[in-house]
Amino acid sequence: MIAALDIAIGAAWGALLSNFAAGAFIPVLRPFKVGDYVLAGEVEGTVRSIGLFNTTIDSPDNVLVVRPYVHNDHYWQVYFDTNRVIRDTFGTTGYPVPEAHVQLRQLKAA
Repeated sequence: MIAALDIAIGAAWGALLSNFAAGAFIPVLRPFKVGDYVLAGEVEGTVRSIGLFNTTIDSPDNVLVVRPYVHNDHYWQVYFDTNRVIRDTFGTTGYPVPEAHVQLRQLKAA
């Protein structure tokens, strides 16, 4: 039981440290630079900025993907607050609101 717990903790720390090391090596080794077009995992686009904890990529389809990291206890509050801030920001800048057009038809009884 203790050995299994040690392996689980070691694997978790290993993944955490490898992600941190990857984030630290990007600014140091510079495998790409600002302005390059890259495909990183499932994200594709032009690199806008490179930092220690994040890299900003502008996708060709202009989709604004926001993935804030938060503790599970605060997930829904952050989810709704993030959407509210996005809505308010785009509303004040004059972006149009996407509309879903729905047509309802009633079938005749046979």
